[in-house]
Amino acid sequence: MNGNNNGNLNDGNDNGNLNGVENTGSGNGKDNGNKNVGSSNGNVNGDGNTGDGNGVNNGNDNKGNDNGNANGLANIGSHNGGENGNGNTGGANGNNNGNTNTGKNNGVDNGNANTGNSNGNGNGLNNDGNGSGNMNGNHNAGNQNGNGNGVGNNGNNNGHFNGNSNSGSHNGNGNGGGNSGDQNGANNGNVNSGNSNGNGNGNANSGNGNGQLNGNKNNGNDNGNAAGNGNAGDGNGQLNGNENTGNNNGNNVGNANAGTGNGVSNGNGNHGSNNANEVGNSNSGTGNGFGNGNDNLGNNNGGMNGNHNSGNGNGALNGNENEGNNNGQINGNGNSGNKNGEDNGNANLGDNNGQGNGNGNSGSGNGAGNGNDNIGDKNGK
Repeated sequence: MNGNNNGNLNDGNDNGNLNGVENTGSGNGKDNGNKNVGSSNGNVNGDGNTGDGNGVNNGNDNKGNDNGNANGLANIGSHNGGENGNGNTGGANGNNNGNTNTGKNNGVDNGNANTGNSNGNGNGLNNDGNGSGNMNGNHNAGNQNGNGNGVGNNGNNNGHFNGNSNSGSHNGNGNGGGNSGDQNGANNGNVNSGNSNGNGNGNANSGNGNGQLNGNKNNGNDNGNAAGNGNAGDGNGQLNGNENTGNNNGNNVGNANAGTGNGVSNGNGNHGSNNANEVGNSNSGTGNGFGNGNDNLGNNNGGMNGNHNSGNGNGALNGNENEGNNNGQINGNGNSGNKNGEDNGNANLGDNNGQGNGNGNSGSGNGAGNGNDNIGDKNGK
């Protein structure tokens, strides 16, 4: 049952019309080229197609089974799809693949040099590994790369819409460029390194356990949510400002907080350890309380202190420029010395000032309820 207008040395059964030279096998279609070997070769095949089930408009040297339509040169393997390029090897290559796709189950619209198994649709150049997703860019290496990956994604389980040069394992969705490490979350920025980085991180976050919505240059471990720029150390909390350094920085910390245990709503430039809540700017030392103003220096400054409180043990509700040690509660402005009592007025100077003192009291042992400008020792009530 050889057809009409066959060429030379066509052997086998059911060779179609206008076959070329040396077509062997069964069921060769119309307008086949030269040396088509096998069964059920389709129409308009090129030269040297071997195997079974070659489709329509195949190029030269297609080998294997069930090669699809419009394949290029040297497609080897089984189930090559339609409109494949040159040098596609392996099994079940999909449609519109480029050149030199190797492996199994290459999807639709793959680019050039896709290697591995189960490459998805719309892959770019040089996708290596298994399970590459859809719309991957160039040089994606590893296993289970997700959809919309950029250039140079290495490692395993890269998520959707990753940027360039994401390396490591379990990279999440929407990552930027240069993310390295394991378990980077969704919407990370550029150059995030380390492990278990959370969602919405900024640029150059390094370390482990960075939380969500971190800013730029967060270094260290366990940085919390919405931290600002340059946070270094361990355990930075939520809504931190810029350049927080140290350990266990709390929530709503401002800029340049250094030390350990900074509390909630701290201002800028807090230095030292155990700074409490609502501290203002440039608080340095240990154990600053909550509601403190600016430039509180020393240790164990109490709650709701004013500006420029220096020394140790300043009490609650102090005014401005309280200096010395163990200043009591509700002191006014400019109290200096030691052990100033409660409800002192302005500019009380000396030691052991009592309660309810007025303005300008200087000396030692001022009692309670003193008026203005009391000078000397042991002023009474």
